[in-house]
Amino acid sequence: MGTESHSVRAQQLEEKIGQRQARVGIVGLGYVGLPLGGGR
Repeated sequence: MGTESHSVRAQQLEEKIGQRQARVGIVGLGYVGLPLGGGR
């Protein structure tokens, strides 16, 4: 994967986050994952 592809993906992710359309997955329900998974 080149840096150009990475920057394009990062820009797309930023746009989705700004539009509140990004989907985020949390892996693990440890000390950090459980509280993060519960909040909206």
